[in-house]
Amino acid sequence: MGANAVLSSIVEGVQFEVLTPQGAFKAVVLADILMQCFGAGPSPQSWLSTYVAHAPALRRAAIEERQARPGADWVVLRLRRPQAALSDAAMLR
Repeated sequence: MGANAVLSSIVEGVQFEVLTPQGAFKAVVLADILMQCFGAGPSPQSWLSTYVAHAPALRRAAIEERQARPGADWVVLRLRRPQAALSDAAMLR
């Protein structure tokens, strides 16, 4: 599941590809989400291992975000409500 996940060379986070019946697209989850919502540490390697541990939820969130923005080449998952305890991927949009 996390086989195609890599550290982003552009932003602090993990980028990954999502395959859907409608086609593939790229997504990136920012480090702040991984640290604040999923318990990652401050190191890039921790972001990557945390992504792998939570890949299904993050992929679902990316698909939901893409559905809200049809045709987008990239989806960026960022923290919208930092004060909330985010346990559900649906809150990541």
